This record gives sequence, C-alpha cells and structure tokens, in this order.
Amino acid sequence: MIDIFGWWAFDADNEALVNTLSGERVRFIAKLSAKDAPAEGEWLRFQYEHDGLSYPLLVETGPIVYDTFERYTRQQTLVNDKLAWQVDHIRSAQLWCEEQGSDTPYPSYGLWRRVDDCVCDALTFWPQREKTGLSPTRILVAGGWVNGSWSDLWERTLHYSPKDYTPSPIKAPWLFPLNEPAPSPWIFHNYPAAGTDKQITFIEFEGQKRHPPFSEATKFAKNQFHYNPAENSLTGFEDKTVYIQTKDKSSAISLYIADAIGKSGHQGAPKFTFLYGDTQLTSMFDARNLQRGPVSDWEVSILSCDYGLTPRLINGELSKADEIIKTSTEPGVEIWSKTTSNIRDAFLQFKGSKSREDDWHDLLVLTCSNNVFSLSLIHI
Repeated sequence: MIDIFGWWAFDADNEALVNTLSGERVRFIAKLSAKDAPAEGEWLRFQYEHDGLSYPLLVETGPIVYDTFERYTRQQTLVNDKLAWQVDHIRSAQLWCEEQGSDTPYPSYGLWRRVDDCVCDALTFWPQREKTGLSPTRILVAGGWVNGSWSDLWERTLHYSPKDYTPSPIKAPWLFPLNEPAPSPWIFHNYPAAGTDKQITFIEFEGQKRHPPFSEATKFAKNQFHYNPAENSLTGFEDKTVYIQTKDKSSAISLYIADAIGKSGHQGAPKFTFLYGDTQLTSMFDARNLQRGPVSDWEVSILSCDYGLTPRLINGELSKADEIIKTSTEPGVEIWSKTTSNIRDAFLQFKGSKSREDDWHDLLVLTCSNNVFSLSLIHI
C-alpha cells in the first residue's frame, strides 16, 4: 500500500484506491475501446467494491476547456496537459441495472449515496498511472439524486486543493446506510407572501436586529434556540421571514441576520446568516451573494462546531454521542455528509425574494440561485 492522502492508500497490485478505515475500494478495470465505450470519446471503467457490494462506474476523460472572451466574443481553449474526469452516473446506473437484471432505471438513494460519497472523494486523489494516464485536475459529476429525486440534468464540478491543507485524523469510519430513503424535497417560501404588504419581522437581541428563530418558546435567545428539544417542531418563522422547508417539515432553514451597512464578513464580503435545523441538530451557517442581477451564484458555508453545531435534546437530555458533537472542534463524517447535501439541496431551490431591511449592506440581495443545479459549498 502506498499512502496517498488522508485515509486513501493505493494498492498498486490491483490498481485500486483503498479507504484504510472503511475498507471501501475504487478499482480501475479497463480503458474502454471504441466498441465497448458507451458513447464517443475516451472512457475508463472503474468499480466500487465493499463487503460484497460491487457497482460499475463509467468515467469520461478529456482536456479541460476554458472559456475566454476576446472583444466580447466567447472562445473555448483546450488545455491538453490537464485532464478532467467526468463520473457519468447516468450511464453507470444503466450499466448497473443491466448487470443486476434490475427493473428500476437507477439505484436506490442509499446505494447511490454510498457510491457517490466514495468515488467523488477517491478519484480526486487518483495517482498518475500508466494504465489511466495523467491524474485528473478537475472532477465533474453528471446525474444522480438531488432534492429527493433522480435527475439526469444535474451536474457538479468538484474543486479540491489537497496541497493547501492537512487532513484531520479520523478515528472511525462511517458509511451512508444502504437502506436510507430519499430525503423529502425542499420547498422555498417567500416573504412577504404574495398579495400582502408585510415586511420582514426583526427582534432586538444583543444590540442587533435578528429574525425570530424556529420556536417561540426559545424567547429568541441564540443558545436557547440551539437546545430546542427533538420533540418540538421547527416552527415560529412561517409568517415572519424567508425560509426553505422540506415537504415533510422535518428540516428547515430560515434567514436569521444580515450584515449591516458599514459591516462586512470574511475577506470584506458582506454575508447573510441562516438558521438550520433538522431532527438531530440545529446550527447557524453563513451565505453570501454579491451579484446584483435577478439571478446569481450563492456561496454557502458548511456547518461548523465553532458556529453553534448543537444536537437537539432527546427526552430533555443529550446522549453521550451528542456530548461528543457538542464538544468537538469539527463535525464528524456522518454529520458533514448528511448536512452538506441537505443544505446544498435546499439552496438549489432558493427562488429569491425582494425582501430586505433598510440597514442591510447594499451588496446583499436575496436573489434567485443562478442555476437550479449549481451551488458552491465553501468555508467563509
């Protein structure tokens, strides 16, 4: 085994990246000939393997294409010494169905998440090999489960900078449950509602104007909100502010606070702060949007223990596992895996709002997500 990065090691004898904690493997099978390839272009076949489970992965390779503009004319430039690999979940799912003799057109949500979580991480660190060629410098992903349903239109671009950070030690593996059902879809709720003249409702707390958190019983105090019991519904914001909520009402995100005039967030960029809650935990996270048009890109931070990542009380108490979450310096693999995809799916449904407060920084606008299948999750 050759250590690569974090929990990944390379098994040169079997041409496979191995997760040294979970035992998951992403193994290279073959470079496909034109006859065996699913479409025109250069294709590689990999296989996800773990504890008797095997899943095919078709990956298209090619030079990275950059868009450039000269005298307002768009041009495309190929960079032949840098490769992009695109994981094609659409064709991989078709191949899996054929090999399994399955009547369903795509894998279950739990199975797909297990494979996707692994391969998106692993291929980023695939070493340069004679059989596979240059290492990829960009990973693209086509198709998959998003916002509770399968979509052939969803595309992702994964950006990593492994040389710029040191992986944190992880003591125990966690794998997405294979029987996990697809999550309830997120629905955007504007404020004020159509046909009303209401303005966003704020309350004064610690010298700042803030939106009401989820429960009226919290008396609007941040620390009390974070200890909202699990048996309490996430409520109290429906007629007060812009929010996104799952159809089954098990998860919710509501606007909490915005940087005011004369104040800006990280790197001088003003930001919004949202409240997040599901059946297991509550937290805050930041989001920013600096484009002034009707649609633009949102940059959303992941949940952080430093920013109030707190488990909800079960029967009025925290379990031992919850106490670990409460005292951790960073979210564990399970929390990170579940909440990042949850927040991503939510913001892909963000339809935008004209609501604003007079003292907001003038660069802050609640505009629509630029592309319903495009989002960045970053530290800010």
